[in-house]
Amino acid sequence: MCFEILYESDIWIGNSGNSSHSTNNKTGTVSESLFGSASLGHTGEAVKATGTIDVSGQFVTHDGTLSLEATLNDVNYNGMLNFI
Repeated sequence: MCFEILYESDIWIGNSGNSSHSTNNKTGTVSESLFGSASLGHTGEAVKATGTIDVSGQFVTHDGTLSLEATLNDVNYNGMLNFI
């Protein structure tokens, strides 16, 4: 696997230690709420999330084997976030 795959909008890196998840892309969204969003503190000034989304997807193992299907709930969304 090469690092270019990390720039794909439908790739998420699993980290069970996260207190919340954030994205600037709605790929895979199965539901959306415009209320209850928290302020996101990334590098520099905090940015307000414009909504929360639930994202449907599937786990893929390190060797590319498809695994469990899952939904990541309450993901903070703001289309102006810049993760790259």
